Amino acid sequence: MQKITLNIFMSGLLIAFASSTAHATQYGKFGDLNTAGGKLDINTTQNYNHQNKQITPLNRQNIDLNISDSHINRIITPFKNPSLKMDSVEGVSYKVMDNVIYLSTNQIQPIGAFITEKGDELTSVKLTLIPSRLPPQEINLEEIANVFSSVSARQFERSQPFIETIKDVFVSLANNNIPTGYSMGNPNGFYFPSCSQMGLTFDFGNGQFAEGGNYVVSIGIIENTSPMPIEFKEPNCLDKQNRITGIAAFPRVLLLPHQKTEVYVMMRKEEPDSSSKRQSLVN
Repeated sequence: MQKITLNIFMSGLLIAFASSTAHATQYGKFGDLNTAGGKLDINTTQNYNHQNKQITPLNRQNIDLNISDSHINRIITPFKNPSLKMDSVEGVSYKVMDNVIYLSTNQIQPIGAFITEKGDELTSVKLTLIPSRLPPQEINLEEIANVFSSVSARQFERSQPFIETIKDVFVSLANNNIPTGYSMGNPNGFYFPSCSQMGLTFDFGNGQFAEGGNYVVSIGIIENTSPMPIEFKEPNCLDKQNRITGIAAFPRVLLLPHQKTEVYVMMRKEEPDSSSKRQSLVN
């Protein structure tokens, strides 16, 4: 079982995953955790009172579903405990069992509906149910990859304390795995951090991008271009917008000349500003 070395930095908190006593004692007293990736040493230098800000992922796409108007219909949702809100229409009944909604109607008019996680209105699936003369229908909404991925990631992110979520995401990435519910995509310049440290270069344009429910991670490469060893300092990636929630480097923070390492920068996911205006080229 490989023992990894991983430092995770957050405002007011440093979690250090160390492979040597010399590195560990630099940050103080450590506790042990056992994970699939090996033994992890954790240091919390201060109390961390980060407010877990929730960003609403907007699902603007409406889904038209053809259902039976005379038989029961089965709708498989991406939610663990789905909640259904519908137009007020007589002759419609439904029952929720696990992540499945059983619905029947004797009406022929379309029915507008939203499906959310029970007790959580941040992510929704917007539907129009269209009754017609059909046999019983089974509809699998889990096949809607973008919705399911977002829901699964948000459930993972909220299933434990915020610090544990950041740690699990970074450890997964360090082990070349994809965090639960996250999806990998091309680098997103909107989330490039402004990292700067003398003797080091930072490349996020040729990196990777991991997108979760409420958080994203930009993955870049740090290279030591100086003739002497340099230790990467995580706070050198912090920005003034306070978007960053965690920073980590792997497999090393102390870089010899021409040596490289990966850097992970987690930020809160933001919705594009729809009110932004294009600047005129002549005015």
